[in-house]
Amino acid sequence: MRKIPAAWLYLALILALFLAYLGWIGPGGSFGWYHDDTVYFSTAQSLAQGHGYRMPSVPGAPYETKYPGLYPWLLSWIWRWWPLFPANVAPAVWMTALFGCVFLAAAFQLLRRLAGFGDWRALLLVALCAFHAQVLFLSGAVLSDVPFTALALAAAVVADAALDHESHRSWPLVVAAVLAGLSVLTRGFGLAVIAGIAATAIYRRAFRRAAVFCLVAAPFVVGPLVWSALHAPTVAAAAGTVTGGMPAAPGGEPGWIGTWLYYTSYGGFWKLCVPNVKVLSSVVMRNLRSLLEQPASYCLFPPLGDGRPLGTMFCITLSVWILSGVVRQARADRWRPIHFIFPFNAAMAVGWNYGLMDRFLLLFLPLFYAGLWVEAGHFFNMLRTNFRGTRPASDRVLAAILMAALSAVGLLAANDYLRGFRPELRALAAKRAALGQEKGELYEWIRQNTDPGARFVAYEDVSLYLHTGRQAMRPIAFSTEAFYMEDEGVLKRDLMHITDVARHIRARYWVVSSDDFDMETGTPLVDERMGQLKSVLPLVFRSHNGKVQLYDLGCLLDPDRTECGDARRLLLPTESTL
Repeated sequence: MRKIPAAWLYLALILALFLAYLGWIGPGGSFGWYHDDTVYFSTAQSLAQGHGYRMPSVPGAPYETKYPGLYPWLLSWIWRWWPLFPANVAPAVWMTALFGCVFLAAAFQLLRRLAGFGDWRALLLVALCAFHAQVLFLSGAVLSDVPFTALALAAAVVADAALDHESHRSWPLVVAAVLAGLSVLTRGFGLAVIAGIAATAIYRRAFRRAAVFCLVAAPFVVGPLVWSALHAPTVAAAAGTVTGGMPAAPGGEPGWIGTWLYYTSYGGFWKLCVPNVKVLSSVVMRNLRSLLEQPASYCLFPPLGDGRPLGTMFCITLSVWILSGVVRQARADRWRPIHFIFPFNAAMAVGWNYGLMDRFLLLFLPLFYAGLWVEAGHFFNMLRTNFRGTRPASDRVLAAILMAALSAVGLLAANDYLRGFRPELRALAAKRAALGQEKGELYEWIRQNTDPGARFVAYEDVSLYLHTGRQAMRPIAFSTEAFYMEDEGVLKRDLMHITDVARHIRARYWVVSSDDFDMETGTPLVDERMGQLKSVLPLVFRSHNGKVQLYDLGCLLDPDRTECGDARRLLLPTESTL
């Protein structure tokens, strides 16, 4: 019987500890933290129940054309096997965690093949990846980030071997193309994976293999495009004639159209948030700075940038240092698909109006750690030569200072890695669970006291649907222009229309929770506007600690009623109101 190499046994131990740590944090503890996770899970429910790939929580249940369908399809099997919500959130999280194991195994394969690394050094870096706070957080969430990262990195590793000049087998190339195609069906950033692998083949002058790879991967790209073209709801429909049962309502309100695009169209919402070249320039420049900080931010816990000029400069310098290590290693070895994927991925991330670089660059975390290791080794070798007796005393003093400074930064990073955000994940999950109990009180009240056809406005609208079966939407999707331009005027403009969605879908109730809008820009202005609304809307439910409330929207739907008094002025404000 063939003996299993010790390195693979240690990798299995790392994966077991990774899963155990996730279990200790609490699977599903962050469910609903991001809006995306609830959307994925609700569309999966729709698939499982045979209703097609739709958004059942949205009035009219339009087709889902914003997110690729592979991850919801996988989640739909959770619904088939465990149809009871929220008990089925835990197995959904464990499915994502298994993709985390695939990511770590692919990272091990990538790192051990790098010249100068080998199994044991690769294992050390894989362990650092496994217990990185961002990897743990996303592996414990119902989000597509980790499944995409696993498929993309696996595609890059398999493609590297398939494009080797010594390889005469065609099936690994087909496997790589299928994996890259599946990454497209998981996230749109999979296009960068296909482009990067094709560019690698061209760079290695494997033109025939490049053609075969693109032909196999093409259906995975064309399929989602055709689906979107055939099923995408239109903006014209959003003005009042959405198919599938959307009621007639005042058409063309900016708050409604913007929110509708947020739900249904990446491209449409991007154009709304990036209306001109000036805003585009701000998006690109700000995202570029974030991208340049991110490699260092993965290695410093917490990141030192945080908007402070000196910290930002230090982060960018360290990122350049890390990337220099990546380039140094590649030039000493060879350029691999993961290297070519990076510029395509970065180009997509820089132009996007959500600068989530900690999520967009997760695929390259093992590569960044490898670059840090290579450059640190190179730097220490340089310093060591300066300690030789033949060097001037000034060089030895400078080398000692630099070594002490680098060691201090390393100790800071190690301390925060061990004691920073990662240990706080369990506390965050517990805090969210506590608030979830109060939301549970609301959901029970809704099930007992409202008509099944009643519609709601709620920041966690899809969670409300999953718990109660009542359709809902967010009150508004704020334009990211306010964030990128640092312009309160844009936010005030949006806040003037914060009741548009409620009026359009004829919502009967508005759910307010203490954690609403926590992830938005300009929270004080939002809180002020919400305070105005709550001052004129009747309160019909309050949780035991008062952190979750429900308000009646009768005066919004019919503000001319006698009992509504002066509510109209605040519910339908003019610019002077704000």
